[in-house]
Amino acid sequence: EETQGLSFLDAMQGTYVRRRYKSRLEWNKCVTLGGRGDSVPHVTDLNGRVIAIAGAGGGLGPVVAKRLADAGATLALADRTQAHADAVKDSLGLPEERVDARAVDLLDESAANDWVAALTDRFGRVDGLLHLIGGYRGGEPIQSFDLADYEFLHNLLVRTLQLTTRAFHSPLTES
Repeated sequence: EETQGLSFLDAMQGTYVRRRYKSRLEWNKCVTLGGRGDSVPHVTDLNGRVIAIAGAGGGLGPVVAKRLADAGATLALADRTQAHADAVKDSLGLPEERVDARAVDLLDESAANDWVAALTDRFGRVDGLLHLIGGYRGGEPIQSFDLADYEFLHNLLVRTLQLTTRAFHSPLTES
């Protein structure tokens, strides 16, 4: 399958379906608008939009932050350490009014809620949330897989998503 030219940001902005066209595989971007599927150009103007990125210092974070910043978004960057969040912030070169970077323990529900409160106080709104927290442990067969590794992965991949989504629910539905 040919996926050339598809970026992570493009994938975030819609889903891709494929169809045959003149005997070669083409990718068409489709998004659902008002309950119907329409082929539309991807969004490139995010001026005035506030996008929160959980796990901003990870593998995808800096690339995604750069693409969103280039599209005009105001960014709220969070990572487990201030150094990771600051490194992404510094690499973007955005003016202070367009970026917030902080360490947030997203396994702590009150910390997630405090992050949201700080962002809405500072920017007045939050229009999007990207959960880019990830990690891996494994490689062992299920019968010998250390359950502590499973708990680590569950907390990292599932619990942070649950707590972050709960914390951002109201501002996102109001956006």
